[in-house]
Amino acid sequence: MKVIVIVDGSRISVQMQLDDFLVPRYRAKVNRRTKRGGAAYDALFRRSPRSTGGGAKASPALGKQTTLERFKRPTRQATVPVGQRNVHLPHHMAPRVADHGEFAAGKIDPMELAALKECVSCSGYLGHVFALEDFAAFESAEFSLEQERPFGRFNPVDVLKLEVARCKLGIGRYGEWARLLDAAWPLFLDELHLDCHSTPGARQYSAMVAALGSSNLFNYFQHLVEQEVSFGLVDFKLGIWDARFVESNCSGRTNKATGTLYDPEAGKCKLHSGYKGVGYKESIVYDGLLGLKVYYEVLAANRNDKPLYRLAYTHYVGAGWPPFQYMLADGGAGGSVENNRITREFGTIPILRWKKSSKPYVIKVGKGYYFDGRAIPAHLHPVLERFYAVRTTCERTNSGDDWVYDRDRMPNRGVENARIFVGIQNITEALTACTAFKVGRPDLARSPAAFRRLGASPPALVPRHVDGGIPPVAQACVA
Repeated sequence: MKVIVIVDGSRISVQMQLDDFLVPRYRAKVNRRTKRGGAAYDALFRRSPRSTGGGAKASPALGKQTTLERFKRPTRQATVPVGQRNVHLPHHMAPRVADHGEFAAGKIDPMELAALKECVSCSGYLGHVFALEDFAAFESAEFSLEQERPFGRFNPVDVLKLEVARCKLGIGRYGEWARLLDAAWPLFLDELHLDCHSTPGARQYSAMVAALGSSNLFNYFQHLVEQEVSFGLVDFKLGIWDARFVESNCSGRTNKATGTLYDPEAGKCKLHSGYKGVGYKESIVYDGLLGLKVYYEVLAANRNDKPLYRLAYTHYVGAGWPPFQYMLADGGAGGSVENNRITREFGTIPILRWKKSSKPYVIKVGKGYYFDGRAIPAHLHPVLERFYAVRTTCERTNSGDDWVYDRDRMPNRGVENARIFVGIQNITEALTACTAFKVGRPDLARSPAAFRRLGASPPALVPRHVDGGIPPVAQACVA
């Protein structure tokens, strides 16, 4: 149809289609001075109705109105083009739910398994962690004669179990933990499946923990990560790097005799938010599926985040783990061309925070996130904000480490003790994830509050504490 609009004898608009050449043509005139013609004219050109007084004014014309298409106001386009809306984030895949009889049959009370299955608020007991893990991989660890001397009548596996229980209960000091063991030792014997029937003192316990060895703990942590991979809790598609500060048990003052800190292996941590203290940095590689840790290193806190990222990801791949498809990091590791280059050498797309001043290649996302457009494929630019939002999972994991496990400050000094301190914490998190899968509750895999409740066997000793945490007898002892 061909439309010719004539206003006051002048033709101002022409709209033509393919049918104009196939069908007869019609010509109609509209006198807009009449009431009917004015209404038809306003309806045709989408003008606001005439008003005699104040009110909504007619919107201004859009450019040169020579065709009817010019009278159509533009609509808001979608943020992501239609051809790119099929970009799915890999972290949305859910792990499978294991059958209770596959791992927990004969090891956990059927009533407790039923409660875990039917009641969402039920988060399990501490004994579930040790009932479903045999610690055989740690039993094969090799210890030197100097390392075996502090254990005495204790087994290194028993010391590891006690440390995992101390971490789960959030007890930071060795003295407090020794008093709790004295008060409820029969309870821990049954809950943790221990072999020794004597309680250690605080000094002996500290020496036994130091004798575990950071390399043995790291190897056992890698064994637990292999279990997580076999359970489907880790898929190596979306990786996250972050650094976490761990404070050393020393002041920030300098030893006048030596001119160094009282912990000479530590360093002062200064971030954009201010001075943090003296201690160490835990350089962590997370898997984005559930936010579980797959690799870690411990170095002095005065190290810059950019080389820490390079070392962590290079050593992670060198340890035999597959490279991620995407790698996320905050502004501490971003802003480095070298980090982008090394990440891309492993076949990984670096989604690292960038500097605002890096024009003209910088891409602004959201309210204030910037990325390097040269290192990221163009089809990912519209969804960068969704990708970077996954990075908050590592922040929630770090918050649980500090506020639930109380692992923000070491009870001793030295980089070896810091690696042992961090290794116990990461082993506890990995055991929690594996236990959550084995009982059919993968939603508890990253929950620091899961599997913390202490039970009692035999029942005459201490009844199960329904509200969770430490039983009343233990609370009285600690107080």
